[in-house]
Amino acid sequence: MRTLLHTSRVQVAAAAILPMLVGPLSLAGRATAQCPPVWMPASPATAPVARYGHAMAYDSQRGVTVLFGGGDNPNSPIALSDTWEWNGVTWTQRASFAFPPGRLYYAMAYDSARGVTVLFGGLLNGSGLLADTWEWDGTNWTQRTPATSAPARYGHAMVFDSARGVTLLFGGNPVIAGGSGSPLNDTWEWNGTNWTQRTPATAPPGRYLHAMAYDGVRHVTVLFGGGGSIPQYGFPPPLGDTWEWNGTNWAARTPAAAPSARFWHTMAYGTQGTTVLFGGWSASMNDTWEWNGTNWTQPTLPLSPPGRIATAMAYDSARGAMVLFGGALPSGSSGILYDDTWELRDTFSYIVQQPVNTIAVEGFAAVFGVTAQGSAQFTYQWRKGGVPIPGANMALLHIPAARPEDAGSYDVVVTAGTCEETSDPATLSVWARADLNNDGHVECQDLALFIADWTGPGTPPAPCAILGDLNCDGAVSFDDISAFVRALVGQAAYEAKYPDCLWLNGDIDGDGVVDFDDINPFVECLVAGGCE
Repeated sequence: MRTLLHTSRVQVAAAAILPMLVGPLSLAGRATAQCPPVWMPASPATAPVARYGHAMAYDSQRGVTVLFGGGDNPNSPIALSDTWEWNGVTWTQRASFAFPPGRLYYAMAYDSARGVTVLFGGLLNGSGLLADTWEWDGTNWTQRTPATSAPARYGHAMVFDSARGVTLLFGGNPVIAGGSGSPLNDTWEWNGTNWTQRTPATAPPGRYLHAMAYDGVRHVTVLFGGGGSIPQYGFPPPLGDTWEWNGTNWAARTPAAAPSARFWHTMAYGTQGTTVLFGGWSASMNDTWEWNGTNWTQPTLPLSPPGRIATAMAYDSARGAMVLFGGALPSGSSGILYDDTWELRDTFSYIVQQPVNTIAVEGFAAVFGVTAQGSAQFTYQWRKGGVPIPGANMALLHIPAARPEDAGSYDVVVTAGTCEETSDPATLSVWARADLNNDGHVECQDLALFIADWTGPGTPPAPCAILGDLNCDGAVSFDDISAFVRALVGQAAYEAKYPDCLWLNGDIDGDGVVDFDDINPFVECLVAGGCE
């Protein structure tokens, strides 16, 4: 094994735009995207330390992905024995009075019939093989003591066969490093009480460091690849064959296309009804493949986790997300250990922050924003009421001077290659400049608010008078003309004659002063018999 060095969590940051223009990052409640599945990194506040050779299983009863153990330093092989759970937002370390000894290259599967995660075997600190069976119920680990057990091994694979209610185990390596022997090709089933060896007429050749996934629609277990022999030094020759177990027998499948031969990869079933394979020791260690029961296909994905081996993956059926954590990337005599979390979602949204409702005062700027995340080249088209806005092709939509006719519903179509996604709609409200109470009209009630704000905090609002009633007789009439002329001359001249009246009753156009711009609206008030 080569030296592996730790690295920080891998992240792809979202575009940095004004947070007030977009909603909080969320994977729920967003507009549906017409996009293929895509890998995206998560950024939890806490996470397990970097590791490899661990395993994960999805607990469908509690809605969490369970992770246990693994190795954090191959040169000083102290295997980990910690338990973590991922809920789609953060990792939480769980404690148990009893727990399995630290190990790596073991296997886990979730028994949905009994509501427990089953763990078997593995490599103990690089120096011993294990054949113990443990179960995690979400609170405690319990060691089981079956009358019959599969022999000790590491590098095996397990799945839960929900149609038959058993945990299926196949293959593995029965010797520690440097030993001689052949990889196993035995098939075992755990029913919650005992292990039973099956004797199918046909079985895959012996192997270890392979991967399996249970197809819950076709009710078969899919197996791919692995190491085909146990060399005294170095790595085993990789296999590239596909097999399926139907509960009675193994059958070799011969697809027209398949991933390259490999070992140390990971598989899980779920995304868009396919078995997903990722990574492994091969020509390309960051490729993603999908098995539909007939053929393997390699989807074109705009983003992918860095290449790695000895990683773990489980399918979160509640959120429609394939969860991947950790692993290793060997490189010469050194390498990298990962502590990153990635998700491959059934229908993933590139948009991670949506536009939010915006209010603008008439004549002032209005801005909408959207954040799309990933390594793809994004294009944008903003729309108002579903109609494209010419030239609005940036992540930010800037309206320099909002007008009443700009009010309405806005959204943006984000495109990345063949993937097109429409954001959630956001509403622009345009307030009239002097509509201080925001009821859609400039009227007497706004004047009281303006006076209160103008005179300063702690001053009670002035009594609401009628706009245009300059002589305070309760009506707008020709008797106000002389008072209006005094108001035009200035506030001091007006208040000297009418000390109990509001000078701003003459501010008919609502611009904060009484001037000649108020003459025309004042005349209109006279004709109308009042401004309200």
